[in-house]
Amino acid sequence: MTTYTSAQYVDTAPTSTEAGEQLCFQASYTFAAATTLAIGDIIKLAKLPANHVLTDLRLETDALGATCAGSVGFLNAGATDMSQAVIAIGSLATAAIKNEDTTAGLRVAPASSGFTPIGIKITTANTVDAALGAKITITMKYRPKQNIEV
Repeated sequence: MTTYTSAQYVDTAPTSTEAGEQLCFQASYTFAAATTLAIGDIIKLAKLPANHVLTDLRLETDALGATCAGSVGFLNAGATDMSQAVIAIGSLATAAIKNEDTTAGLRVAPASSGFTPIGIKITTANTVDAALGAKITITMKYRPKQNIEV
């Protein structure tokens, strides 16, 4: 398993303490060379701040190679596996724009400290390498959690 990390993952996304204020954060990863993606590879893209909940997630991707597929969402604490998909397993073989599409995808309790990693887990390897310069981008919308979050 290989882990790829976006420059935006290094820093946690901006925070707010204003109830109901929605924030927006974009993160992307660009492959520096033709890349073979294997089953289980992780692309770490962003960190959802503690005490914030995701309200929407959008994926924009270049073609990542024939047969490539993956899911996008919450990674586990170590960012080594998918804990809850927000965009269900789907093809990443062609350029596409995908939006949050899983019923329970956004129903993840916010972290009370630290952050929650957001990323992609490759579920089907590509048979043709992702091209040099292929780019994958997420836009996440989120807000501070309410005092009583249901």
